[in-house]
Amino acid sequence: MFCPQCGNNVSDGVSFCPNCGTAIKQTQPAQPAQPAQPVYQAPAQPAQPVYQQPAQPAYQQPVYQQPAYQQPYTAQPVSDMPALILGILGLVFAETGLIGLILSAIGLGKAKKCAAANGGVLTGKAKAGKILATIGLIFSIIMMVYWFVMIIIWIVALAGGAISSLMD
Repeated sequence: MFCPQCGNNVSDGVSFCPNCGTAIKQTQPAQPAQPAQPVYQAPAQPAQPVYQQPAQPAYQQPVYQQPAYQQPYTAQPVSDMPALILGILGLVFAETGLIGLILSAIGLGKAKKCAAANGGVLTGKAKAGKILATIGLIFSIIMMVYWFVMIIIWIVALAGGAISSLMD
């Protein structure tokens, strides 16, 4: 059955329309059951989209690699004075041979270290120390050869004198 006021489908035995509240008379249909007239229904509203936060993956603790600690490199200034001092001492002690040779070699090493610290360039006292150490090294080698020859001559002379005294 239908409400005469709003046309809403009302079930049998109801006294008032649940939609508009109009009193409904209970009447018997005069004709046998007729097909029901189609009821106009408003087109279905499109479903409202449901907004929600995007699915988050399970939280994972980020893995950070701990940087290795290194002492910052600070170039220590290299003094050029040891190269000069050892060059002078190598030249002074060159007459002795071995001591002059050792001091001159160390002086050349110090001069090389100064050159490495200055980008391969020798300046000032380190340059003078290298020159003196080189001269001391050469002079020490000459003096070592000289002393070696002198020792051989003395040994031969002593051996010759001993032999001649044995012969007499």
